[in-house]
Amino acid sequence: GGAHWDLQTSNKIENLLGIDFIGTGGVCVVGDYETVLITNDDGQTWRPIPSETHSLNAFNDVYFLDDRYGWIGGGWGSEAVLLQTEDSGETWIERDVTSYEFKDYNSYGQVDDNPNLGSLQQIYFYDRTTAIGLFESDSREISQYGNIAMNTEDGGESWFVMVHGSNEDYAGKGRFSILDENNVICTGYYGDFCFSENRGKEWYYADDRPRWWTDLVVGKNGQLLTSQYCNRYGWEEGDFTGYLRSSDYGSTWREYLPRYLDKNGQPIPNDNPFLFGFGDFISNNRDTLWLVQFIPRDEEPMSLTAFISTDFGLTYKEIRRGLNGHVNRFLTPDTMIGYTTYQIEISMGNFDTGFEFYCSFDGGETVHTYKSRNIWNKLTFTMWGMIQKLEINAHYFLNGHKGFIVGSDGNIIGTDDTGQSWTNIYSGVVEDLWDITFIDEKTGFVVGDFGRILKTVDGGKIWYKTNSRTQEDIFCIGFLNDREGWVGTENGLRYTTDAGETWNGVPLRYSHGPLRKIAFDDQGNSYAYTDQFSSFEENLPGSYDHLLRMLNNPTGVQKRASESDKPYTMLLSQNYPNPFNSSTQIEYVIPQPALVSLQIYNLQGQLVTTLVNETKESGYFSVTWNGCSDSGTPVSTGVYIYHLQCNDQIKTRKLLLLK
Repeated sequence: GGAHWDLQTSNKIENLLGIDFIGTGGVCVVGDYETVLITNDDGQTWRPIPSETHSLNAFNDVYFLDDRYGWIGGGWGSEAVLLQTEDSGETWIERDVTSYEFKDYNSYGQVDDNPNLGSLQQIYFYDRTTAIGLFESDSREISQYGNIAMNTEDGGESWFVMVHGSNEDYAGKGRFSILDENNVICTGYYGDFCFSENRGKEWYYADDRPRWWTDLVVGKNGQLLTSQYCNRYGWEEGDFTGYLRSSDYGSTWREYLPRYLDKNGQPIPNDNPFLFGFGDFISNNRDTLWLVQFIPRDEEPMSLTAFISTDFGLTYKEIRRGLNGHVNRFLTPDTMIGYTTYQIEISMGNFDTGFEFYCSFDGGETVHTYKSRNIWNKLTFTMWGMIQKLEINAHYFLNGHKGFIVGSDGNIIGTDDTGQSWTNIYSGVVEDLWDITFIDEKTGFVVGDFGRILKTVDGGKIWYKTNSRTQEDIFCIGFLNDREGWVGTENGLRYTTDAGETWNGVPLRYSHGPLRKIAFDDQGNSYAYTDQFSSFEENLPGSYDHLLRMLNNPTGVQKRASESDKPYTMLLSQNYPNPFNSSTQIEYVIPQPALVSLQIYNLQGQLVTTLVNETKESGYFSVTWNGCSDSGTPVSTGVYIYHLQCNDQIKTRKLLLLK
């Protein structure tokens, strides 16, 4: 039943991509370069079967309707190939795929009657003529859909599909699952899915509005707010934005458009309401929000307008219009600051680069400009003097005059006069820095690539490295109180209970991508959102952001234990560091009191050492292995297996010891 597996010999070196049973007596496996293998003796021997198609074809999937009729789906480049057998896979005949028809019935989309699809990734036949096939999209017009599940009713000669709604890259390299005679679900990379109720003829989306969150603001009594950027057909077409609001701690969300008022309290007219959403939330004290965003007007078509909301985003009143595009950060209700970079040619082919800061001390009525040069370390340039890497990633102001900016190449710069002058502060690292926060006037933290977590206890004058115990990039940080804090990495979370001196892993059930922000509400609940960003260079516009909620402090630190505090599943984290030389740390989670065993094995299945063999209460645990056997003898360089067992649950991972 899958508890144990035996390695079998295929006598092939090609990737094997598809497998299916031939009735009840045989198995067929297919793969790259026309690979077809059949066994009739439970895999003791595998026979190669010639297919006589294009030698570069990859056979991605195989499906048998019964013990005689079967099909192979695959292709090469932008061409799909479909093969059929009527003799249990002994001979295969190529079927011509002559036509495709794709219809997109959404208000924003396009209709492409003859898309250029790529190879067949997955196939399923209901009978000898009706089937579903998952095709790899190779058409610019429908590239936002990734792979497309299409239907055939003539045995695979012609394929068609009707899509209702729109969701970018909904399938990626996804798969479909047959639920019953008519219902099918198609899943993808990002947790999105679409469904069909008629064998794949028509597809509907569970959520047809992909969202790229630009911020997350936490209010009182379960109120959450975010702005979203939606992009369906690249940057030029179909761009629009909006707001999402939750009143139940993020369980459900509704989209809404706030009211925008001018200084006299009159509504601001706009023919395109989606343009109102272009902007970031700047500051939040649970009720009041400040916002700077683009509001098109006839007399000021490219200017920004500053707004304030005192009802948590339902209504925004204008503070000032016609702002310079760089003045876009509030420090206090009457102080704003912005920044950009500038470049000066000081001699033939030699350029100097600096920052230009914009400050306003009256809500934007008057703007002052200050230039700062030679404050950013390790500036690098491309040909012709273009800036290659000079990036501001985050800022934090302790009060109306003292603040910090962090960014590329380990740079931290600070100001004591509300941005009128800036100085470079030694960080001791060269990795990109992504976020900064302070828990009081003296104690602050900066996080960045390669597991960097820096701490200061003197208000930002001196920064030192803490023991993050990870090599993953860290993108965000947040503190619940003066001792408990979390950081978000490229794959998960880490937390501290000693004011950031040491950090431990928080295993997640599954990965959602990099965590971009961590925030807490007034009841101690914490929130993080993840970014599943698709590279625009890869022609995959859009992003998929997920909200993670950690209600009532998941580690149970400084809280009375309750059922809701207990872990709900057994988890085993990757050891850190890995590879290791002298010692490594292994973290695990136990959902309920049980006898726990954690052991190290070599690749021959021989027991090396037992690290844990005792009854444990539920919770998060950590153990160190020093690279020695039970007898205390150091073991040799190599790969080892660590094996965690709790009651009937078993989890294993590999680690690498280097000497």
